[in-house]
Amino acid sequence: MKRERGHEHYSTEAGVRITQRALLDALGNTRRFITRGLASHPRGLVEALQRYRRNERTGEAVKDQRTDHVADALRYVTCASLPPRKPESRSWRQ
Repeated sequence: MKRERGHEHYSTEAGVRITQRALLDALGNTRRFITRGLASHPRGLVEALQRYRRNERTGEAVKDQRTDHVADALRYVTCASLPPRKPESRSWRQ
């Protein structure tokens, strides 16, 4: 599925947040499960999630050519299948 720049699911960071929320949100809800068959696959999804790191100084994701494509695939399918989060209500100071 192709996304245009500016679409809420276009950025990698938005996709990471949506995927994190799908795996376990703040209320303890899980919307995305990983089958046991993928747990032992070398260079698979579980390894990709375990190897995901951020640079401590910049906060950006550290590239890992070995597992990036697998993590990207999970992010793409999660963003395409989950409904967007409802807007949060905000209180404004006067």
